Amino acid sequence: MSRPHTPREPCRCTDGQRAAARILERRKARHAALNAYISEQGGWLTSIAGDPLMRFEAPHASNLAEDLHGKGYVVTPVGSTTRIDPHATATITLTEVYET
Repeated sequence: MSRPHTPREPCRCTDGQRAAARILERRKARHAALNAYISEQGGWLTSIAGDPLMRFEAPHASNLAEDLHGKGYVVTPVGSTTRIDPHATATITLTEVYET
């Protein structure tokens, strides 16, 4: 197992490792942007940053899935559940999102 490099050492990464790191950073940036948008729309992004499959929860009557589909995402409903927070209990829709 290789040890992480420090700022004073040159990276000993292969081209494949550098490419994978760039892909992961792009996914994390996309996750942060999507998280901000979904949060503004009243939903919750529940997936781990960097995962290519992103899952979010939105109130049952929300148009968030349609909005994301209109922005070019592949949106797949995966079920519904109940979310309990300090103020209310709500039925929410679980949805998976892929970027095309």
